[in-house]
Amino acid sequence: MLLFVDLDLGRFVSGAGLGTAPRTIEQKRGDAGEVRIQFVQGDTLVQLAADSIIFYEAKLRGQYNTDPLIQASDFTEPAVADGQYAAALTYDVTALDEAFESSDSLEESTLSAMFEVSWQEPGKGWLSTDTQVGIIHNDVVRSGGALLPQIAAEVPGVASSGSITVDSSVAINTMSGVFEIFKGGDWFFNLYQAPALDDFAGAPADPVLIDNFNEVEWYFWLLAIADLINSGAVNTGVAGMSGFVVQGTISANPDYTATVTGAFNTNCVLTITARETGPQGDGASFTLSTADLSVIQTGLTAGGVDSRDLVGTDVVKTLPQTLTAPQQAQALANIGAVSDVPGEVMTLLVTGSGLTLDESNRVVACTATLTVTLPDPAGIDQGTVYTINNVGTGTVTVSSLGSVNIDNSSSVLMTTQWSTMTVISAGTGWYKI
Repeated sequence: MLLFVDLDLGRFVSGAGLGTAPRTIEQKRGDAGEVRIQFVQGDTLVQLAADSIIFYEAKLRGQYNTDPLIQASDFTEPAVADGQYAAALTYDVTALDEAFESSDSLEESTLSAMFEVSWQEPGKGWLSTDTQVGIIHNDVVRSGGALLPQIAAEVPGVASSGSITVDSSVAINTMSGVFEIFKGGDWFFNLYQAPALDDFAGAPADPVLIDNFNEVEWYFWLLAIADLINSGAVNTGVAGMSGFVVQGTISANPDYTATVTGAFNTNCVLTITARETGPQGDGASFTLSTADLSVIQTGLTAGGVDSRDLVGTDVVKTLPQTLTAPQQAQALANIGAVSDVPGEVMTLLVTGSGLTLDESNRVVACTATLTVTLPDPAGIDQGTVYTINNVGTGTVTVSSLGSVNIDNSSSVLMTTQWSTMTVISAGTGWYKI
């Protein structure tokens, strides 16, 4: 579907050079196609400024304060100058079903609708077309439309990381030092602060990072070190970095990247992160040291986790306040997709005696006053979930092996009948969810 929008008139038009509005806009529900928008000014085809935001929406006629039945927002930039913007259509399937329903259990063949395009160019306010009336046709052969994809059956991996902290307010005198990352082999470069401009006589052997201005503080040293780790070159175009010089050849580290947080005269943190996820990035030691021993900081990367398939005990969460109405509908449909991932069926254990939970009893109904002990989270898979229900009139005490907390408490009392608590292991403790 191609729509023409005249920027001067602020409305839909029949085409370039045609100031008249189109007779109507007609669209069919469920067509997993796209909407294309051509902006014009009179008979001239034009484009919006780069990185502009565009929305296309269709609502029931007269219902301005509702979510759209059909919308498009992720418009691609035209491939050629003065070309057309294109985006996939998304449908609020639930709202469309309700709108097409009639009192006699049949469905309406059409809906009276209104259509609008809104846009915002960088640094400017929002603009929109006049509302254009039109029709949404019902469909015999239906699909879910172009909605959110089902949740992929994979939990992303985690990259190993580690950090060191340096007090940026520590004075730097004429200094030499070294930064190195070691795992299997040594990746390093020397450090040198020139005592005067272009005075490199005392510099250590190449490769060496030199502060030629003899005036920067540790914050900028860390930024320069991070640049070399990431790309093998210092971005001297950044304020405060123009005095750095590299002698010799320093190639980007092939296995790790770096970031810096902090500011002038504060504690600054250099974080080293593996370029790939998984435990293979663990165990890299990195050191920043100076010859006068005024700064010696050492870190170690850890925490890498491989990606894996979803299992029955995983928690999948969406935030409804960040989703549009059709996206919320698809998010509910996604719950069905999660049930198809590998996992086991959990069985219910009803008990009047205290017990320690294990893999065979994930859901427990307690009929009397007793204590339920969770396993040590350090000895089980992170993400393991248990549910405890107090179905009796007594008090159920929930604690854990390993002397770890549940949230911030060593134990939790369930004193109310029919109260339920679900917990998830976090490796070092338990969290209520």
